[in-house]
This record gives sequence, structure tokens and C-alpha cells, in this order.
Amino acid sequence: MWNKWINHNELQSELKEQMNDMTEREQEDAFYKQLDFGTGGIRGELGAGPNRMNIYSIRKVTTGLAKYIERNGIEPKKRGVVIAYDSRHQSSEFALEAAKTLGVHGIKTYVFQELRPIPELSFAVRYLRAYAAIMITASHNPAEYNGYRVYGEDGAQLPPAEITGAALENIEDYQSRKRTNLFIAQQEVINLPSSNVLKFWLKDGSWFSVRPSGTEPKVKFYFGVKKVTENRSEERLQ
Repeated sequence: MWNKWINHNELQSELKEQMNDMTEREQEDAFYKQLDFGTGGIRGELGAGPNRMNIYSIRKVTTGLAKYIERNGIEPKKRGVVIAYDSRHQSSEFALEAAKTLGVHGIKTYVFQELRPIPELSFAVRYLRAYAAIMITASHNPAEYNGYRVYGEDGAQLPPAEITGAALENIEDYQSRKRTNLFIAQQEVINLPSSNVLKFWLKDGSWFSVRPSGTEPKVKFYFGVKKVTENRSEERLQ
């Protein structure tokens, strides 16, 4: 991987200079793995290498988002993606890089011209009826970090990949009356009246749902657990 980067003819000059100054330990840390897509996105130190935040990691994760949008048809591409950024180092450059990558796939983008907070991005994706949103930020991480978060059409961060060890397979949003399969990026209509309820289905057949109380200022959760024995189910429920 190091050789692939150092011999890349179009590698940014500042990244090549940084690579030439790296110690062996720094080389190993920057190149031994890819940045993981964690809670809603990626984050890491700025610099050269697949384990760092740079224009290449931005292009890679944005290409993944673009392919997800493409699998859902023409309408999501037309609705587009809203992109915002904060005052972190290279945030505005990363925002533009994400927009250009989406543009390669024919996906419309709305890019803020100035720094904007996350709540304004969450409002904008709903106001514009966009299909998704990107926020360039590393939130509470140290100054040498930056990050990339992805938000859905509801303005919320993407859900976790798994819950208590089981993969999250389907999300049912009874307010928008949509069921989303996360594995094949497919949506279908729920033929029930609209209501303020979310239901999450796990790969092992378990589920949980959440809704606001109709009479009190509280949120209610419901759980359904599927295991081969009652004792295993009780353990899973705990």
C-alpha cells in the first residue's frame, strides 16, 4: 500500500512530502488499514495513507454513498445530497471533494458557502427534500483530526450496523410509511396509516420499536427477542 501511494503520479505534493518525512512507526500506523466507517461515518488524523483523513478517503467513502443512492433509482439522484462543514482543517476542501465525487455519478448537491452547524444541516436536508446529507466535522476529537458523517433524508445520522452483536437488517418508519432494507438498499411502502413509530429488525429475527407516549412526556420502547430456547431469549433480552 505504501508503494502504491508513493508511486502515484497525481499524489498531492504536500502528502508526498509528508510521506518522505515519516518515521517507520508513522508509516505503519498510516498504512496498515483503511479508516473504518463507524458511528455514522469516518474520522481520523489528517495526513497521507488509507488510515488518515485526506481527499482520497473522502472520495472513497463518497463513492460508497453514491453507489447506495444509485441503487435506489433516478429520484434519489435528482433529490440530491446536502453538504455542510465546520472550521476544522481542510473541511471546506473535503466538502467540495465530496460534491465533485457525487457529481461524477450525476447526483445533485447543495453545498453551504459558509460554516454551518449540524442542526442546520439536519433542517436543510428535510427543507430541500434531499435524499441524504454529509457533514465534514470531527466534533470533539483533537485538532489534528477531521471527519465525515452521513445523514439520512430525515436529517438523522445513519443507524448502527449491528445491535448487541446482531446485524441491523430493516428499519420501518411508520411516519413516512417506508420500510428500508439496509443490505440491499431497497425501500417499500408500509400500507398502514401514518404514525410516530420506528421499528428496527435484526438479522436474527429480533426487533425493537420506539414511540412517544400518547398521554405522558416520555418515550416507550418495545422488544421482541427470538432465540432457540426460552432461557436464551431471556439472556438476549437482558
